[in-house]
Amino acid sequence: MKILLLLFSVFGFALDLTFQVHEASGSATVSYPVTLAIPLPADQYTSASVFRVTDGSGATVPAQISILNKHWTLGYIRHLLVTFQASLSANEKRPFHLRDDGGNTAPAAPVSLTETESVITVTTGSLVFKIKKQNFNLFDDVTLNGQQIIAPSADNGGILTDRNSALQKSS
Repeated sequence: MKILLLLFSVFGFALDLTFQVHEASGSATVSYPVTLAIPLPADQYTSASVFRVTDGSGATVPAQISILNKHWTLGYIRHLLVTFQASLSANEKRPFHLRDDGGNTAPAAPVSLTETESVITVTTGSLVFKIKKQNFNLFDDVTLNGQQIIAPSADNGGILTDRNSALQKSS
């Protein structure tokens, strides 16, 4: 998947950033995650709530839009982080727009992260994975579309061979 930034224009105080998403692998994609870090004009925006993503026809595309960083003393947004999903046929190129006229629709299942003393859990909608903070084993538990594909086990994680040819597990 390629993203090509085509046009950044400000007309009468309205932002319309046009970018193109190109499926370049030759295989159709369904709900492929697209993430952009977008620089904004100085002194223009202080809240991400004014932004939305639209497709080529102007329909709002559900997106997670967050502030990546702000000017440290003046408080205006310097960069946005924009994430949405695009479905494209093989080799298709499709335009999308970032606009500042509000009305963003959040994804039905936005990415979330929860943390306890022992585990970090990341939920993306169809995928849920857990990472242990102690005895690190990369992914401790992974569920995809409600089906567990990695179960908690001491055998999960990396195995290294030390200089004495002894196996050392990461958990």
